[in-house]
Amino acid sequence: MNSPTYDKTADAACVYLIEPHASVKSARMSPCDPVGADTMMRTLIPMQRGMMRRMRNLTYYDVGITAKGGPVPPGFHKLQLRTPLGLDTYDRAAEALFTWKMHQATPFIRVPADTPRAAPGVQVSLRVGPLTAPCEVVWTVNETHRTGFAYGTLTGHPECGEEAFVLERRPDNTTDFVITAISRSSAWYAAALGPCGRLLQQAVALRYAKSLKNLSVTR
Repeated sequence: MNSPTYDKTADAACVYLIEPHASVKSARMSPCDPVGADTMMRTLIPMQRGMMRRMRNLTYYDVGITAKGGPVPPGFHKLQLRTPLGLDTYDRAAEALFTWKMHQATPFIRVPADTPRAAPGVQVSLRVGPLTAPCEVVWTVNETHRTGFAYGTLTGHPECGEEAFVLERRPDNTTDFVITAISRSSAWYAAALGPCGRLLQQAVALRYAKSLKNLSVTR
């Protein structure tokens, strides 16, 4: 967050905000005076610090990387899987995705039944076989023809990085489900798997897609 710049001619202060989960800066110009701008900054700075404190348990630096595109950081690997779900499946798939039903329907994946609906800041403790994989939802998108979310790894997760689950409604009213993961091994036992670990990650992504497809078909 930058300090406000007061424009005497416009009688306005321009404040730049950088949200932890945003990929771009936003600027806002509001009529005020320098004293008012200072008061606004005293309000906004503690809010920003609070958000940063909440994010300290994330185990990677580039939060929102699955939404930004661009190059993959050194040492990280990118997985992307696109699966067609069929005609008139968008709404049912979205509900199953945001309520964790897709995860719950996937073999070897367990999600606590009381986990809140996916939204920024929601934490979920995935159980993958005997392992615990804690995550936090770091961004969501909810547009007419595109919806989904991504979660990032928290302390204790065997991987380090971010995974996004996005539904895209096409002009013919069919839906594609896109999984994007950018990650690297964190725990020693995950690193020891080497290339087999990435194959396992791909297998889990395929199971996610199959589960969501089954949940989104007309009953």
